[in-house]
Amino acid sequence: MRGVLYGVATYFAWGILPLYFRLLDGLPPLAILGHRVLWCLVFLAGWLISQGQLKQYLTRAADWRLLRWLIPSGLLIGTNWYLFVFAVSSRRVTEVALAYYVSPLLSALFGLLFLKEHLNNLQLGSLLLAALGVRHLALHSGGVPWLALAIACSFATYSLLRKKAGVDSLLALWTETLVLCLPALWAVSFTPAHPNWGLLALSGPLTGVPLLWFGIAARHLRLVTLGLLQYISPTFQFLVAMKAFHEPFERCHAVAFGYIWTAVLLYSLAARRSARSSEGRG
Repeated sequence: MRGVLYGVATYFAWGILPLYFRLLDGLPPLAILGHRVLWCLVFLAGWLISQGQLKQYLTRAADWRLLRWLIPSGLLIGTNWYLFVFAVSSRRVTEVALAYYVSPLLSALFGLLFLKEHLNNLQLGSLLLAALGVRHLALHSGGVPWLALAIACSFATYSLLRKKAGVDSLLALWTETLVLCLPALWAVSFTPAHPNWGLLALSGPLTGVPLLWFGIAARHLRLVTLGLLQYISPTFQFLVAMKAFHEPFERCHAVAFGYIWTAVLLYSLAARRSARSSEGRG
């Protein structure tokens, strides 16, 4: 139950994050990204100091065997964060929700292509349904949802690199923020005069705290349970888009999301069956 509570808290926090970025209306997305990276670095440094682990993590972050994975993953998560903020500032939160429904399915596809992981018929069917949903949007809403696909692809590729790195999430985020800190210093130069420094500083704990919660959840939950909980985030992002941002949701969106929600349901069902089968063999 402890793991479930922390998992729900993590994905809920990520699901309502667009509401925070809405408070920063008027600031360039690039400046917001720079502040998010730097304040996250400050927050993580404070946390590591409180745990007496700062020196250890600085040493581990300099290991080239990790950096060969975490430099590109850092650049990818920075790109993903920028696209997220850009989508919110452009009032396109529906595309953010679409991206994070599709991203786990893309991760499954990447696992098939690059890690030689096996997908059963239900999982392959879910990928096909998601593709049909994106195709329907492309045909009936004026074009391919490039922003949603860019967010989904950047995060799925990031997840693939993190899996290859094989390190705990706190060390990975610490190293990635160190990788991004120099570009972030340049990005904050786009900050307009007299910003709300309190709100900007809040981006540090809003980035770091859910990650710490996620680490606790991951230690207490099976991977399949954690995978099912992750759909809390895009569900709340979708609700935020409708209720807080008043974004249009037309028939083409309903049909496309219908395909994708069915794909998510099939994929989740396949994951549960696979987990039960593994337990039975165990």
